Amino acid sequence: MAYLALDTETTGLDWRTERLLGLGYYASEDDKGWLTDPAEIDRFFEERRARGDFFIWCNAPFDRKVLLRAGCSWAPCDLDLKLAADLLPNRPKGLSLEEICWALCRIPPWKEEAVRDAGGQVPIDVTRDYCLTDCRNTLAAAEALIPALEACGQATYYYQRRQPYSDLLTRVEYRGVAFNRAAGEKYHTDLLAEIAALESKLETEGGALVREYEEAEIQKVLVKRKAPPTPQRLEEIRREHAFNWGSDDQVLWLLHFKLGLPCRHPRDRYDKSGTRKIKGGYTIAYKKGDPTISTDEDTLTLYLQQHPLIQVLLDYRHAIKLEGYVAAWMEASEWDGRIHTSFNLTNTETGRTSSSGPNLQQVPKPEHDGGRARGLFMAEPGRKLVIADMRQIEPRLLAHYSKSPTLIRCFELGVDFYSVIAKVAVPACAQTPLPEIKVKHPKERGACKTVGLGWIYNLRAFGTQQIFRKALGTQVSYEEAEGYRRSFFQGLPEVVEFKDTAQQFAEREGYVPTLYGMRSWVKKGSDIQNAVNRVIQPSASDVLLDAQVRLSERLLAEGIDAYLVLTVHDEVVYSVKEEALDRFIPALTEAMTKSVQLRCPLDIELFTGDTWAEKH
Repeated sequence: MAYLALDTETTGLDWRTERLLGLGYYASEDDKGWLTDPAEIDRFFEERRARGDFFIWCNAPFDRKVLLRAGCSWAPCDLDLKLAADLLPNRPKGLSLEEICWALCRIPPWKEEAVRDAGGQVPIDVTRDYCLTDCRNTLAAAEALIPALEACGQATYYYQRRQPYSDLLTRVEYRGVAFNRAAGEKYHTDLLAEIAALESKLETEGGALVREYEEAEIQKVLVKRKAPPTPQRLEEIRREHAFNWGSDDQVLWLLHFKLGLPCRHPRDRYDKSGTRKIKGGYTIAYKKGDPTISTDEDTLTLYLQQHPLIQVLLDYRHAIKLEGYVAAWMEASEWDGRIHTSFNLTNTETGRTSSSGPNLQQVPKPEHDGGRARGLFMAEPGRKLVIADMRQIEPRLLAHYSKSPTLIRCFELGVDFYSVIAKVAVPACAQTPLPEIKVKHPKERGACKTVGLGWIYNLRAFGTQQIFRKALGTQVSYEEAEGYRRSFFQGLPEVVEFKDTAQQFAEREGYVPTLYGMRSWVKKGSDIQNAVNRVIQPSASDVLLDAQVRLSERLLAEGIDAYLVLTVHDEVVYSVKEEALDRFIPALTEAMTKSVQLRCPLDIELFTGDTWAEKH
């Protein structure tokens, strides 16, 4: 078996639109080359795979999509430097090829700006040599990385779990999810109108104070001019210096200095003494340990009852955020009417999968916009979307690890864990039967879901207060919040023992093991305090992704016309041929509930519809 390092060169960084220039490969000085024809590349892959070569890339998802786009077949991958280096105890600070090579074998940076930035404008012979240098250094890094993976006990996890996850998600990225551009355009237009209406309302609520700010800023400009401006230029100056509701400084000037609101953040504190200058001629002096001055949502929620402007401002920010999401989706779907996000298995503190370009992990839930955002993601003609939500996977994993009889029995009986917390902690839910809380009190249950998971992950009484205030507008005293938290753990002593054991193990060994064998490396301080988080969340992600890998293999073997189009937190979305639904749903249910044996049963909620919003 020979190690074979590979890399592609393209005319740019967007695999959807840029052109493949060539594929470089390097096994030794006597075995290296440059291929440009897709048919030739496919033959090369077949020949080298038949020889038993070990295929190594630095960023396989990008290269594989580039090759597919160029008409090549699915490229083999045995090792992705970026994916594997992320598992090391002393992982490189960055995961670019140069950073990995420097961290593992002290190869200094070699990329020339002219070559790196010019892409297809560089002579092809220079591009080829540059690519072969990348391949040679990829091979050198791999020769250091492979034994390092073995030494830190992560080789098995990488080859059996992480690489198959990447294989699956790369196919999902390439395929994309169908997006309703016409409905998206309408929603975007409606959001712009809503933003304009809220801006008008903000100006009304701000009244003379807003005009005072604007006039002061305009006068600063005028006094510097030698001659009065023309009427046209004066109008331009007024537009340039209109009050900006998106500016933290300007909003702080209005709320703190003019309306007299403290704007003290409920949790964050200054780590040193100093001053902060605010546009408008004001200065904030603060001491180490003082609550920070802020206008973020957590802070403003504290002052909702003190001025009507606050609610309008929060609504405005929410609309701005939604508009940004929809605009990004519209842009991303221009190419083929589908959205091709990039899923990231690295660089997440929680071990969860993230996404970017665009970020689909933050698609608003229906309670925030009536389902219009999720309704834009749709099934193709003749197909349906099947949405499966793995119910309460984190509390179930907690039950498994802690061996708590109470939690295990709760899930065996099908009791909703978060409804139990709501019934105890929220007076409005006290008289509601447990099975009805999820339907009758969704906001209260949602708040208790955040609180319950937060308690598991070291949320204290003060944070509990903020969650209830923000979600429900309920004022909970510090003593009440602490009482709820203590009662939670008093009823679950095994959970307390598990937390203590996990923290002791983390401090002693420098890592905590997850369900499938990943070592979540920890340092001193907060990492050790969050040891339970570093066990539960990566394990939850692995349970979900491992089930999808197994299911994809079954779908292929049995010829079921269905494919994964999205994975978001504990939820997966499949596009399924209507005629295949009867075969697909049992296969999906089995994969997601039987893929791993815990001390309590796994459970899912299933929904079928024409759009993602029909889950709700």
